[in-house]
Amino acid sequence: MLISQSEAPHPQPGNRVELLAGFGLEESSTPPYVVIVALAPDRSALTVYVCLTPDTVQIRSLVLLPEEAGHRSGRAATAAEQKVAIIGLGSVGSSVAELLLRSGIHRLVLIDGDVMLPGNLERHTLDWRDVGAHKAEAVKRRLLHIAPRADIEIITSNLNWQQSARVYAGDIDEIAACTVIVNATGDVPTGLLLGALAEQHRKAFVSVEVFEGGLGCLTARFIPGRDPTYMQGRMAYETYCEERSVTPPSSGVRTYEALTFDGAPIQADAAAVTAAAAQTARIALDILDDRVEATTSPWMLTGYRSGWLFSRQGDSIALDVPLPTQPTPPARDLKLAEWATGLAQEAIDAARSQP
Repeated sequence: MLISQSEAPHPQPGNRVELLAGFGLEESSTPPYVVIVALAPDRSALTVYVCLTPDTVQIRSLVLLPEEAGHRSGRAATAAEQKVAIIGLGSVGSSVAELLLRSGIHRLVLIDGDVMLPGNLERHTLDWRDVGAHKAEAVKRRLLHIAPRADIEIITSNLNWQQSARVYAGDIDEIAACTVIVNATGDVPTGLLLGALAEQHRKAFVSVEVFEGGLGCLTARFIPGRDPTYMQGRMAYETYCEERSVTPPSSGVRTYEALTFDGAPIQADAAAVTAAAAQTARIALDILDDRVEATTSPWMLTGYRSGWLFSRQGDSIALDVPLPTQPTPPARDLKLAEWATGLAQEAIDAARSQP
């Protein structure tokens, strides 16, 4: 009788005794048995034959994995060792985190105070096993299943711009220590706060917003010494829309939902979310690799279907963001900028005052 490979017990070989124990055998087993070990010519596999009797044979094949830790991205070590902070681990942020990890960026700081709910499942990288868990903890667990040696820190609280910066001062140092800061909250005030922090600490900053109904997305980039600040870009974006008599689309009420002209609800599906996340990850990776092209606009509007300023799916609008030396923006925009800068400075001062 021949016991198939699938029926044979799983050994845990460390030495001969452990190998035999894995097959449910003991050194004193009778009748006498024979163990034959065959190593593939390329040393990629090991096959063990255990002959218990002339009619009974157990077979076990072991695959010998190379010591590569799954690294196939080809990312330079200097880029792979840099750290990225991702604030907001909803459907977009969790996808950005996974894309960066699979692209060789294994040092991440994940920040989100929310828990995983059943309504998040359709677009999220997590699943039913994670419902009820903190998103930051669950996303970290998923990423470590992909890259067990990754260095992933988590913060299970939200950066609430409505509170005093001293409340979350301890988190500021974690964010400021990163090479790139990614805002995936879809919240404008939080984006302004993080953009101001990036400016103060001279860190690269990337922000993404998925428009309601999956209409498209906005991506913004700030590289110190190269790009206008996030606040300047935000002002240019608001002015661009105002000049065309259109209202900037929002991210919807937590569901990216919008209404069609006939009143039917539409939501951003997983394809729209994934496309926005991929675009965001690409921007962050280009920054880390120092491969940002000189002609690339830091503020991009990308359409996933016709509507608003988009005439068709795939439309891209590169915004001309003015530099600080260009005409002064409206007073309302200056007040917004002053507010965000002041809040960011408060957070920095609070962090520095910590023992």
